[in-house]
Amino acid sequence: MKLKTFLFSLVILITANLDVFSQIEFELENGEMINGFIVENMVDSFKIKTVDNFLITIPKRLIVWNERIEASITTKSGEVYEGNITNVDDNNFYITTKSGLPVIIPKSIVEKVFLSNNYKEKQYAMFGPTFLLPGGINLLFGYHYSTFGVRGEFGIFPVDDAIYGFQMNVFYNLFRNKSFEHNVSIAGGYSHQDHYIDRDWAYIGVMYDFNIYGFFMEFGLTLGSGYYSNPQMALQLGYVYRFND
Repeated sequence: MKLKTFLFSLVILITANLDVFSQIEFELENGEMINGFIVENMVDSFKIKTVDNFLITIPKRLIVWNERIEASITTKSGEVYEGNITNVDDNNFYITTKSGLPVIIPKSIVEKVFLSNNYKEKQYAMFGPTFLLPGGINLLFGYHYSTFGVRGEFGIFPVDDAIYGFQMNVFYNLFRNKSFEHNVSIAGGYSHQDHYIDRDWAYIGVMYDFNIYGFFMEFGLTLGSGYYSNPQMALQLGYVYRFND
């Protein structure tokens, strides 16, 4: 119950600053994606008007994540308007273009409407320190392509029982926006610890990770050869900055 209360409070905090009429994409806990714009931001729910002109209410407790999105409206004559939809009625689309110009587009001349979450296509680098596997204190660096990405890291913990290691990941993105992402990956690495005897572990593994406002956590199962038995749990925590501004 405490965890549920915390998650609901987090959703309220994240969604509190969403403006009325801001175009948005919601992901609900059942996996459903809803695109539209907010016509009323209430304490525990949103009133949304979809591009198809349906008016619906979404309880905030059902929202997993949200992201502002952009629209591209193409007319039958081939003109393209890109920006943010601010209203939709029975006859018109109201859009503010990227240059800040408000435009009213009659639905009768519209060929198609495309809603795009730019963060699903955006490419960016990431960098930051992590702790635990593979080397105690690590530096992580990587690059996120549209759907896939790669990460590499190496670390060393220079104490009497020295720890060092490296790891590489190839990952597939499950979902991302400006503040959050989570991925699954295949990883391979090596970890060494001096503790009376050498403890070596060369491994491959399946991992899951998430990054929320820079806080990074990865965990999974590894199989390998060396001092430890199979399988072994893998875990690391840290702060990884995503250069996605």
